Amino acid sequence: MKRQHANKILTANDNLGIALSTFVIYALHDSGIDQRRQQLQWEGVIAERLLHLSHYKDLTMCNYTLEYLFNGEPRTHIFELKQPQLPLHEATMHLLQLHFGDGENSLIMPTADATPEEILEQAELVGLTQIKVVDQSS
Repeated sequence: MKRQHANKILTANDNLGIALSTFVIYALHDSGIDQRRQQLQWEGVIAERLLHLSHYKDLTMCNYTLEYLFNGEPRTHIFELKQPQLPLHEATMHLLQLHFGDGENSLIMPTADATPEEILEQAELVGLTQIKVVDQSS
């Protein structure tokens, strides 16, 4: 729940400095000493994402409807995001955070420097398949 909450702050909050510090606090709280390297990678990704989002701060929120299979069962989820498009690997990352973001085993999540292909492969390994962004509305 903490990571989902932080991600919502990242995508919805116009005060990007507060969003970054809030997410880093959650990341520090969730991580142990052995995960410090991965945490630093994520902080870099977050800073890059905040810079990306700052270009879209005047955009309205968009609803993205995703259809996918989770362990073979059809599912639908709607994400409300402040970005003009949602590539498949980003949609997959949102689903990984939704289903596994609060898990005690952070090894399920792809590394911060994972390629789009690696993100999709990791999702398939944990039961997220046939992911489609089927609708976008504002």
